[in-house]
Amino acid sequence: MGEVIGVGVVGPATYISETTLDPPHQNIRSVAWYDSALPIELAKIPDSLRTGQNKIFPQASLERFRGDSTLLEQSPTEVDFESVRTSPTEEPTLNLRKHHALEPGGVYSASRIRSEFNKGRTKGIEILYDRDDNRYIRLFSSPDSEYGDDLKSDPMRYVGEKNFDNPKGDQVPNRGNGALIESQDSNWPIYLFEKVSENPVKHRYIGQVEVVDFEHNYRPTKSKREFDFYLRRIDLGESSIEPSLEEEPTDDLAPGTLRDIRPRSRNVPESEETISYESSKKKQAKATNTHEQTVEILRDRLIAENWDCHETDETDILAMRDNQVLLVEVKSVNGSNDSHQLRKALGQLHENCYREVVRRGWNDRTLLASLAFSQPPADQYSGYIEYLRRHGIETLWIENEEISGLPESVDRITGESQ
Repeated sequence: MGEVIGVGVVGPATYISETTLDPPHQNIRSVAWYDSALPIELAKIPDSLRTGQNKIFPQASLERFRGDSTLLEQSPTEVDFESVRTSPTEEPTLNLRKHHALEPGGVYSASRIRSEFNKGRTKGIEILYDRDDNRYIRLFSSPDSEYGDDLKSDPMRYVGEKNFDNPKGDQVPNRGNGALIESQDSNWPIYLFEKVSENPVKHRYIGQVEVVDFEHNYRPTKSKREFDFYLRRIDLGESSIEPSLEEEPTDDLAPGTLRDIRPRSRNVPESEETISYESSKKKQAKATNTHEQTVEILRDRLIAENWDCHETDETDILAMRDNQVLLVEVKSVNGSNDSHQLRKALGQLHENCYREVVRRGWNDRTLLASLAFSQPPADQYSGYIEYLRRHGIETLWIENEEISGLPESVDRITGESQ
């Protein structure tokens, strides 16, 4: 439990209100008392608080200056409306704790950061406590460090800290890593900084973030496992960060930008590019047109079945419905290239499921992964397609300009939401 605070209006002695102070404070009216460590429902805060008529007073100051409204008025704490968030119950809440006055996107010296938090940087993941013993976390990232964070992707990828007892061994879920894992079930503020210069040392403040997911991944080049924490900025009504046009995500598995599906406005998909020097431009154009037509037919049918359809640079169709997410990899086939296209589609489908679903933090949704062909594949692949379905990969194709495919796949994708 944090410090007990009072919200109210300082008034003359005639306005004696009912408070929890014993005896009641004679210079306070319309007072409400809260635990500063917990979110407060905005509906329970007096409207006049927003106009500046109400102030927030620590209980200690009320008791110390009891009877002297002049001294009391000199000791209020300003309300931190920038920390308005949504609680798990979807009720608007107000966090009365504010640890700093830094602006997202601002570049600050080490001394300025130290003065704001009353503590200098000591390592990448820092677990700190404010004066009321409330926990918060500071994260520092450096582009030239051994970790290889990617703060340009969405969500951002932040690599956990090494095992200080065994630096060459796997990262373990204690200290900073454990705190980030635990933060998913807690309300601890997390402040993210990125180093931008060495001499003098300066950091850019990214903003307050939350952990949306994490993985414990094996690094082939390091022969050990490291934590990848996926972070997303929390919108607190702060100024937004405008990324440099020259800054591109360094992680080619970062999720792509969602947009409406417009097949005919896309560049030639990589999967439909010429695969040999003997392929003519005419054949390439035909394959591209077939691919576009297949995507359009699928999109129109899925929209009719209440799917919200999108595409990205790497994904033909990424659709959402209720708690489901559907990812479709489309390939044009002609009876002679079925084997090659099937192999290529499977690799891209698995990669895109990871990129567009796992990396977006959508692990709580039901994933439907599907191949879709421009025509029925050759009969020799029927057993393989059945095998894929038993292992979670659906298969659709176009027949007479309509969606067809394995009956179970068609029912699962075009039927009602489960």
